[in-house]
Amino acid sequence: MKGKLVTDTPFLSVVVPLFNEVEGIQIFAQGLRSVLDGMEITYEVIFVDDGSTDQTSTAVTALSWSNARVVILARNVGHQAAIDAGLKMAHGEFILTMDGDGQHPVELIPDLMRAAIDYKVDIVYTVQLNRKNDPLGKRLSALAYYRIMRWLTGVPLKDSQADFRLMRSRVLVAIDSVPGDRVLRLLLPSVGFTSTTITYEVHDRIAGEGRFGLRRQMAMAGQSLMSFSAKPLRLVASIGVILSFLSVIWFVLVLVTYASQRTIVGWTSVMTAVLLVGGLTLLSLSVVGAYVARIHDMLKKHPRYYVSRIEHSDASLPPPTT
Repeated sequence: MKGKLVTDTPFLSVVVPLFNEVEGIQIFAQGLRSVLDGMEITYEVIFVDDGSTDQTSTAVTALSWSNARVVILARNVGHQAAIDAGLKMAHGEFILTMDGDGQHPVELIPDLMRAAIDYKVDIVYTVQLNRKNDPLGKRLSALAYYRIMRWLTGVPLKDSQADFRLMRSRVLVAIDSVPGDRVLRLLLPSVGFTSTTITYEVHDRIAGEGRFGLRRQMAMAGQSLMSFSAKPLRLVASIGVILSFLSVIWFVLVLVTYASQRTIVGWTSVMTAVLLVGGLTLLSLSVVGAYVARIHDMLKKHPRYYVSRIEHSDASLPPPTT
């Protein structure tokens, strides 16, 4: 039986964030449609164009796919915010998030659905089996991210746990009130929803090169840390206590030296102490400032993204040019 046309309440919503994927989006969409049409469910596909500078949105609307629509954001706001924008538009009983570059295998979707239904869980996570095809720098930074996040936040986050996941709609209802920039790969495990995990082999990108480089990884790590842990603030406080204790010892040594009429040799030790304390003070202020800036951003309540328009697939549109 072929997949049914989406109704007011589809059984499955698929959210796909996109950024400059015009070269591969049609191949990805064909594979996704083939899988979804083979499932006996109603579904909708929500492509989120995250401020692409190419013709990605035109390529989606030219698919002639009645179940698909593209949410076009006014500017690039990042992967996590783009996913959030798509989730706001999803109406399915189950919601699947996955990337549109082809690395998340579409053929795994029926397995995710079966796992959620058979095990009666709220979330089905996926974990990448290995990163042998990733550059060494990306493998090391990813390993560091997951381990540091587990240590600092206490969230049971598994290594290589991707944004390729299936959720029940009640999960979105439960986290809807969480303000600010939400990192779902940390937020969802922290709440304690029932879950299971499926492993997968990552595919090669359909076209182009990955855009989630070191700068974006570091930005997401900072966003994750500020959202889920106050340990950096506690670490700053601990450093302050240690420095205060050392300062007292240093002062006692100075008094003893003065009382014994010994000459303090040179200014190297003094400058070293001044630079050390000054540097750590500035570092501490920067950590505190980062938290204050985040609180400031949350209090402003500025929208994280602005939906420029929503378009549906239309067979009358000409095919895009690359």
